[in-house]
Order: sequence, then C-alpha cells, then structure tokens
Amino acid sequence: FAFLVFILSQVIAYGSLLVCCFWFDNNSFISLSSSLEIPFLGCFLLLGSSISITGFHHIMPWSFSWILLLLTIVLGMGFVLLQLFEFNEVFINLTDSSFYASCFCTVGLHFIHVFLGVIGLSIILFLGV
Repeated sequence: FAFLVFILSQVIAYGSLLVCCFWFDNNSFISLSSSLEIPFLGCFLLLGSSISITGFHHIMPWSFSWILLLLTIVLGMGFVLLQLFEFNEVFINLTDSSFYASCFCTVGLHFIHVFLGVIGLSIILFLGV
C-alpha cells in the first residue's frame, strides 16, 4: 500500500507541474533549449538507464548482474551532468515568467529524482548486490 501511495504522490506532483506548464504556455515563449540537442541526448540516456536497471532486476541473482547496475549508474550520472550543463547554458531564469518557473520546477524535480536514484543505486552497488 505504501508503494502505491508513493507512486500516486509522484503522479500528482509531476501532473500538477505539467498542467502548470501547459496552463501558462501561450506559444510566445523562447524554448529553454533546442529539443534536438541536449534534451534529445538526455532521452537516450534515460531510456538506456531504464533498460539496464530492468535487466539488472531480472538477472539480479547472477554473479555479473552488478555490471548492469554500474551501467545504470553511469548513464544516470551522464544525465545528471548533461542537465547541469543545460542549466548552465540556459539564459532564462525562474523569475522571467510563470511558464518558465513551472518548466524549471518540473525539470528540477526530475533532476532531483534521477540524482537521488543514482545515489541510492550507488549505495546498493557499494554494499553489494
């Protein structure tokens, strides 16, 4: 039951932030970054880490399953570093408009989610699979 409540809280948090992004969007804003550059690469890093952690979960009893866990951590850290680079390159800040504030909050929540996941997986790898 607790895990269901956790998932529901995540859906509500991300859903409310995305609704804010759509609500405040009036199609006259400059995009935060080009969608075919950093965000495009970030999608592949996240997709790869999702596939590798699913593979790790399925072959966890095997002796070499830690390799997939390490790959997931590396891909997650790659995404975190990519996001830090993207945040540094953006010339827009939270106070420019409500649309940008809601976009930054959505991306920031996702960044924290991935960063804490990488820390948790690193602890699991350090303590032993």
